[in-house]
Amino acid sequence: MQGLYRTILVAILALTIATPASADTKLAGVSFDIMPIGCRIFGSFSNGDTVTRDYIGRQGATYIVKTYAGRAGTKLKMTTTLNANGFAIRNDMPDGTWETYSPYSCLLQPGTCEFTTRNSDGRQRTFKGKVTKDGPKITTSGGYVGEDALPVSHSIMGRFNTMKSMSNGDISFQVTEYEACESN
Repeated sequence: MQGLYRTILVAILALTIATPASADTKLAGVSFDIMPIGCRIFGSFSNGDTVTRDYIGRQGATYIVKTYAGRAGTKLKMTTTLNANGFAIRNDMPDGTWETYSPYSCLLQPGTCEFTTRNSDGRQRTFKGKVTKDGPKITTSGGYVGEDALPVSHSIMGRFNTMKSMSNGDISFQVTEYEACESN
C-alpha cells in the first residue's frame, strides 16, 4: 500500500503543474510564457500536508518547478522538469531517486493517455487511460498495465493552466494561494 500511496502522491504533485491540451487540440501545457519566474503556488492535501510549488525558470528547452514541504518551502520534496509544451517529463527527489515520463505525462490531456514511467529502481510501467474535459473540469481514469486501475481523478484547472483542485479516491488537493505571480 505504501508504494501505491507514493505513486498517487507523486502523480498528484506532478498533476499540480501538468495541464490539458487546448480546445484546438494543440499541445498547451503550463503557461510558462505568462508565469513569472519565482511564482509560488501554495496548496494543501486532505491529510493536512501542505506544499509550495516554486517556478524556477527555463533550463535549455525545458522548464523547472520545485516542490517543497510546507508553506515555508525549506524542505525540498521534488524537482519537476517539464518539456517545451509544459508537460512533466521527469521528477527528481532529494534522496537521488527519480522517475521519467515518456514521451510525457498526459494525465490531464483530453483524449487517450499513454506514457511509460521509468524510475531509479529500474522499474518500468506503462500507464493507459482516458481523459475527458468539460470546461475547467478534467476527469482521468485508467491505470498501469497489469495492475489494478487507479482511483478516478477529478481535477479543476485554474491560473496558468495549473491544477486548482483535485480529488483522487481518498486524497484531495486544493491550491490555497498564489504569491509573486503577477507579471511585471
